[in-house]
Amino acid sequence: MNTDHAIPKEITSFVAAFLSPSTIMIAQQPIPVYTTLAEVFGGAELSLPHAKRWNNLAEQFKDKFGRKPVYIARAPGRVK
Repeated sequence: MNTDHAIPKEITSFVAAFLSPSTIMIAQQPIPVYTTLAEVFGGAELSLPHAKRWNNLAEQFKDKFGRKPVYIARAPGRVK
């Protein structure tokens, strides 16, 4: 995992006005960057069920844009 992608201090300072202290602490942590599904899902065996879905996503991108994606970002979502 590469953690060289820290959020700039100017952004966290601006956002701090709208967030709780614990959320600010989380926002100041480096953004994790994974290069394999095994890193994301905790091992090769655990990542196998997800591999078909991720490969399908990359193929759909290629079909639409003519090349495979350079990277794929994922983020947790919340629905209320």
